[in-house]
Parts: sequence; C-alpha cells; structure tokens
Amino acid sequence: MKKQTFKQILVDERQLYLGDNPAKIKDMRKRKHKRYMIWRYMYYFRNWKYYSEKRSDSNAGRLERSFSKYAAHYCERRKNFYSYRSGVEIGANSIIGKNCDIWHSGVVINGTVGDNCVFHGNNTIGNKGKGSESVTPTLGNGVDVGVGAVIIGDVTIADNCIIGANSVVTKSFEVPGTVIAGVPGKVIN
Repeated sequence: MKKQTFKQILVDERQLYLGDNPAKIKDMRKRKHKRYMIWRYMYYFRNWKYYSEKRSDSNAGRLERSFSKYAAHYCERRKNFYSYRSGVEIGANSIIGKNCDIWHSGVVINGTVGDNCVFHGNNTIGNKGKGSESVTPTLGNGVDVGVGAVIIGDVTIADNCIIGANSVVTKSFEVPGTVIAGVPGKVIN
C-alpha cells in the first residue's frame, strides 16, 4: 500500500469515529469514551499492518526496513493495549477495508471485510474452529452487521447486505442488498 493511501485511510477513519469538533474529541479522550478507544485500536492496527508489510518489502531500503521492524513492534503493543480497552480484536491475517465502522465493543474479526462495513457490537466473524484458519468469511462492501450477529465458516456475503441482530450465518449469500436474519441465517426480504 502506498503511504499516501495509508495516510488518507487514517484521516478518514479519524473523521468517521471522532468527527471534527476538537472540544468533543478532547472530551472523548479525557473520559476514555468507548468510541475513542475503538478508534485508537483501529489506528494502531492499521499502523501495525502497514509497518509489518514494509518490514518484508524487498523494494524498501535497509534503513526503512529496520525502522519498520521497530515501528511494527511498537504498534503491535499499543494495538494489544487498546484491544483490551476497547473490546475489539482483529486477527493478524484479516484484511479490513477502509472506513470499517465499529460502534460497540465485543467485536472479533478473523476474515476479509470490504470497505464501509458497519459492526454494531458483540459480533464474531471467523472460522468454525475446525480445519485451517484460512477458511474464514469474506464480507463485501457496505455490509451492515447487527448486534450479536455471528458469521462463521467459509462464507461469502455480497455487497450492501444487512445481517439482522443475533443472526447466525453459516452459508454464503451472493445476491447484493440481501437482508439476512434468523438462526440459521435466511433471506427475509
């Protein structure tokens, strides 16, 4: 990823989570507001992924690779601290698109998430616990995941789908704009 694109993602996510009112941001930081803590987690997660990739980039210079090694280590420690504070955990092999909006704590993601996805809290996105970890869900762009929803297994969710609260999705839904709800998840629109 180019540095300019990376920096733009960080700016956009800061705007998404905190807004642009400096007094409000200062108050959120002072009160350790959960939304602020989630933003800090995402900030260090993205930095950690960026510097981890740079560390193994053969096109980067020796000094840049060396700096990236220490930066990745620092960001990983900060990411782990804010994971505890925010209640959000994203797996090391996960791919997260830009503007991923997490509203509440209790979110565990281990898979691929597209751009502009929304998680409302207490969500689990991951494998079934059987077989390899590479069998994880893939969410398209603009997917809205309701409170308590679980998506597990080798599942593909199309763009702009809505997954209802407390749904358990164990099979793929490849029609864009589908509303999914229930246990197990079914199309309801």
